Amino acid sequence: MGKRAEAVSIIGGADGPTSVFIVGKEKGKRKRNLKQRIRAFFYERKKKRAEKIITANPHTLQEVTAYIINQYGGVELLGDERIVREEKNSLKTVLVLEHRSDLLGVLAKLDRPKEHTVEAVTEFMHQVRLREEAAEQISEEEFPMDFHVYEMRLFEGTLRVSIETVWEKFSVSYSSSSKTNMKKLRNIAKDLYCYYGVAETDISLRSERYLALRQILCE
Repeated sequence: MGKRAEAVSIIGGADGPTSVFIVGKEKGKRKRNLKQRIRAFFYERKKKRAEKIITANPHTLQEVTAYIINQYGGVELLGDERIVREEKNSLKTVLVLEHRSDLLGVLAKLDRPKEHTVEAVTEFMHQVRLREEAAEQISEEEFPMDFHVYEMRLFEGTLRVSIETVWEKFSVSYSSSSKTNMKKLRNIAKDLYCYYGVAETDISLRSERYLALRQILCE
């Protein structure tokens, strides 16, 4: 038998800052099996239920910050900590691409590899890293950001909230080795998203803020 052909699958946007690649045997598209179709059916039902209970009751990011500190004892991480630097740089690349791609020059648009080979993917990932480095070097005067990470150690796990006030970005991540504690942390994350809430315009436009709230309510 000949050597098994290798291929690269690209997950995510073609020119997003954090594309993921998998090297292995290339497979054609497969239809969803019965279990996957059942899961999709129930997920659609969850989305519809979530949409019915979402009402306009927004809070500002400043109010959310106070809620995190007062309600859950959140502590802000220092700006020079690795996790803060990495999250800020990743978000900055996304925001620059979305709002000021001209600051990245030729790196603003990266073409998907024409050939699914390890060499082509390696070169593409090199260009992605160059773009992230270029975004990191953009000054605060050219592209202002006000980024903060708040951390809570709860239920033998960690919950972090990332807040960017200039471009109004909000996200929550959590981890624990216990499934029971993961559920508790997920409930806190849900509470934070619900407190942040949405405005009428978010609901009508199905904004990113609205979709994030709907997603957490479906979990």
